[in-house]
Amino acid sequence: MVQKCPAVLRCKVEDNLEPKFDFFIKNGFEGQLLPQILMSDPRILVCKLDTRIKPCLELLKPFLGSNENIIAVLKRASWLLTYSFKSCVQPNIDFLIKEGLPLDKMAKLLTSYPRTILIKHDRMVSAANYLKNLGLEPKAPMFIHAFRVMVQLSEPTWKKKIEAWKSVGWSEGEILGTFKRFPFLLSCSEEKINCMMDFFVNTVKLGHQTITANPSIFKYSFDKRIFPRYNVLKVLESKKLIRVRKTATFLKISEEKFLENYITKGVGYEEVQGQLALLLVLAGHCHTQELRKLVSNTQHEKMAMKLFLIQKRFLATQSTSSSLSSSSSSSFTVDFLVNSCGLPLKSALLASRKLKLDEKNLRNPPFVLEFLKSYNFDETHISKLIERRPQVLQSRVEGNLAPRFKFLIANGFVGKLLHDLIIHHTEILTSALDSRIKPAFYLLKSFLYCNENIVAALKRSSRLLTADLNVNAQPNIDFLRKEGVPVNMVAKLIILNPGTILSKRGRMVYAMNAIKNLGLEPDKTMFVRALSVRLQMTETTWNKKIEVMKSLQWSEEEILRAFKRYPQILAFSEEKIRSAIDFYINTMELERQIIIANPNFIGFSIDKRIRPRYNVINVLESKELIKGDMKISTLLVTSEKKFFINYVSRFADEVPGLLELYKGTAMRTEKDA
Repeated sequence: MVQKCPAVLRCKVEDNLEPKFDFFIKNGFEGQLLPQILMSDPRILVCKLDTRIKPCLELLKPFLGSNENIIAVLKRASWLLTYSFKSCVQPNIDFLIKEGLPLDKMAKLLTSYPRTILIKHDRMVSAANYLKNLGLEPKAPMFIHAFRVMVQLSEPTWKKKIEAWKSVGWSEGEILGTFKRFPFLLSCSEEKINCMMDFFVNTVKLGHQTITANPSIFKYSFDKRIFPRYNVLKVLESKKLIRVRKTATFLKISEEKFLENYITKGVGYEEVQGQLALLLVLAGHCHTQELRKLVSNTQHEKMAMKLFLIQKRFLATQSTSSSLSSSSSSSFTVDFLVNSCGLPLKSALLASRKLKLDEKNLRNPPFVLEFLKSYNFDETHISKLIERRPQVLQSRVEGNLAPRFKFLIANGFVGKLLHDLIIHHTEILTSALDSRIKPAFYLLKSFLYCNENIVAALKRSSRLLTADLNVNAQPNIDFLRKEGVPVNMVAKLIILNPGTILSKRGRMVYAMNAIKNLGLEPDKTMFVRALSVRLQMTETTWNKKIEVMKSLQWSEEEILRAFKRYPQILAFSEEKIRSAIDFYINTMELERQIIIANPNFIGFSIDKRIRPRYNVINVLESKELIKGDMKISTLLVTSEKKFFINYVSRFADEVPGLLELYKGTAMRTEKDA
């Protein structure tokens, strides 16, 4: 407890700890329940009893019933104790109850999705009304799951998800009808939607109606469940060991039942058990002792490769001539990627989805490999490059690669700079040289001067290599110069966030005026930093960040004043902002005005920097080795090296375990992060 919240050592027993312990005991937190609720988040001991702890527990108790349930919720969402329940949480809960959400469903919402009760009230009303218009009433079993999905998505994101499903052949009626039965459908990323639909339609050959009737298959991992299970199915079918009529059912059965029925205890499967188990282990599907035993003789890469090729041949035995050719090509592709390019098997399997090599027509890939080696690309370089863009093996050396390399070398990209640029920005191998790459380099060079800066800028936004700079970049730069932004500040903006110069003109003008209206001058560093942050956000996101700060008792004037001093404050996630301010106020007991005056404090990592230092200072103060009135800037701003010398190594002999406390906290939280 002390390690998690050292400030507890400074708490007054009679005024602070005793009233809280009495309150918990009177409310039934006795025996093991008392340490459990305190250990769920020791910051409970520094939160205010009357304005935070009591309202929280009084609100949760009617819905959750048992103290065990309350502890379970607080373990998942201890930040509930830091919110103003009357202004934020209570109105939302009252609204849902008024709309007809049963008490048991409210308890489920609090237990499973506690963060949903903290959203803006108007957004909650809008989500509830939309679901009711769909015919999904609050009493329906799927209401809280659909509600959770809706409040997580902004309106533009919601529409984007709808369009993503439409693009793969679903009608809007099918999408919304399925959403009512399986809300997770609209939580899927666009990439997952396209990948899964392509696989189910073109590889598994599932009918459209079968897919829409079984939407739960989209909640599973493609790499860890769908693909390996399908491979197992095809191997068993090719050996005529099973006959599966419903592939969707095969994909949905539980892990335990699947392993028992088809891998570990399947009668007559002995000859392929090792192979089937290996397919699952290679996919990261599971690593049970039983599976490891089945593949104990096949752990080496070469044997794994052989079994993979065997599996491909099994697939081919049941295929048409075209799919036979495709399967053979895929097997050869994986073999070439592993043995000639140095890719690990798993990476080669993934790369083979984007690349197909033909054993009978393999002239180009060896030329590409030799070309790369001639520019001192070693095996590691080549492996990384091909892993990121396997299609490079099909590039023409003379017509494509050679001109690009010559241009880069002529402009000073040699040795490590060349390797880094090509490997980390593979778009350079496919973008048009004359209309994209050359203009991008000439433009960047005119502001950034050295190639190291150009590489740094491209690491942040490789889109510069694929965009038409005449459309947005050049007009935006001309506009910045006209508005009084000096050349060196334009360069700083490009290095800081090169994607900003690709913003639409209207957005650039709007952001420029907004920052100027705050009183920031275009020739100052903070101006370009503020402009960079403002351009990264839509108006909706900007307003949301302002509301987050307001919910933490900051006025709009204080927020904008802090933004002018440290623009990055509004670029951080809501979670980071809340956790940082919570730690400073409730654990370190800093005054709010100190944080407002020093907004850069929010940028420090609580787990990797602030908490380890705070723990050390607390221990040293408790032993009276340092004064208790130390300036907060000493704790937070001092360099890592100086802090370690002055407060850790200096007192390490006098305080046994001090070094372990400092490093242990840092190491543990870094690992957790």
